[in-house]
Amino acid sequence: MATTTENTSQGQGSAGGAQAGLRDLLAGLASFRFALTVVLLLAVACIVGSVLPQGEQVDRYLAVNPGAQGRMQVLAVLGLTHVFSSWWFVGLLVAFAASLLACTARRFGAIRRATGPARLRVLGSFVTHVSILLVLLGGVMRVLWGEKGVLGIREHQLVSQYEGPKGLRPLPFSVHLQKFEIEMHTAPVVAGTIGTLLVEWPEQALRREFPVALHQTWEVAPAGEVATTGNTCRIQVLRYLPDLVVGGAVQEAVSRSDEPNNPALQLQVVVGGTTSTNWVFARFPDFGAHGAGAAAHPLRFRFVSAGASAAPRSRQIKAFTSTLQLVEGGVVVREAVVRVNAPLSYRGYTLYQSGYNPQDPAWTSLQVVRDPGVVLVLTGFVLMLVGLTVVFCVSPGMASRAQGTGLKT
Repeated sequence: MATTTENTSQGQGSAGGAQAGLRDLLAGLASFRFALTVVLLLAVACIVGSVLPQGEQVDRYLAVNPGAQGRMQVLAVLGLTHVFSSWWFVGLLVAFAASLLACTARRFGAIRRATGPARLRVLGSFVTHVSILLVLLGGVMRVLWGEKGVLGIREHQLVSQYEGPKGLRPLPFSVHLQKFEIEMHTAPVVAGTIGTLLVEWPEQALRREFPVALHQTWEVAPAGEVATTGNTCRIQVLRYLPDLVVGGAVQEAVSRSDEPNNPALQLQVVVGGTTSTNWVFARFPDFGAHGAGAAAHPLRFRFVSAGASAAPRSRQIKAFTSTLQLVEGGVVVREAVVRVNAPLSYRGYTLYQSGYNPQDPAWTSLQVVRDPGVVLVLTGFVLMLVGLTVVFCVSPGMASRAQGTGLKT
């Protein structure tokens, strides 16, 4: 009988000790000192992750600084070149989540004990703690189970995998590129004109701009002055070459194509009875090739080619779009046009328009992203707004009204 009583006492003592140990653990996790320590470590980790090259940035950094190969290898072993996906960073997030969970448990008990406006304030604090927990949980899920990579595809091709950081990864559906379109910047072109020519004569404070056509001639004099030989210039367009090169045995200027790759004008200029010839280049406005007597005139020219939108602009991409079909089990389940900032989402995966190949206009690249924690993160932010509104707006207002009511009575 004594033995039974003794065993019961030992069992109760063990249970009481376990409960006391659990209370001490929760108190330690909920302590301000522990939470502050974890937050400071997370802040240091974020600073390190922002300063040091991360992920794909490492390859670009080593391409510029090849001597840093050994140093970057050491940092990679320590997990400092992929901070936000390293095990120790996830561990810090888990520790912070445990601290928040302990605080949240305490807040739950405080809700039951509080009354009136104080209870509402504690409830708002509880919701805020829960929201932070959801954001952290979503972040951890993204690190552990999130996916990210690039899918390269050509028109009329069907692809069911993408290139991830660790090689090819399968998709639960196939992607069919029906059409890929590239839209270029274009400039308005006046019918019958080659472009525009800006003429400057600094000594006469003269500046004029003219539409250019072949064999066109202008006579220019300062505004408000009587035209004389000394203040009048005569300009005639002799030749236009859309893609000028100098070649041949006599080094003659010719056009190697009809494309406006190097648009140029040959001008005949007559100033003060002196005749000269000049080449004016759209792509190189500060460079001029001169003929006989060119150095004698004081004029300055700037040529803007209509065929090239002053050349470089027409070579710039304005937008590119992909018409996609998502195929599952041999059936088209989704069809959409994907543009930059207009992605396509399906079954937790999001496809973003990300690139093209100037040498292959039928090829494009799509960025593939899967973030299983995004719903939790968004829910957490919504709850955070609700909780903070209750703590700082609703609860103080109710407390003020209750205090005012008490004073009146």
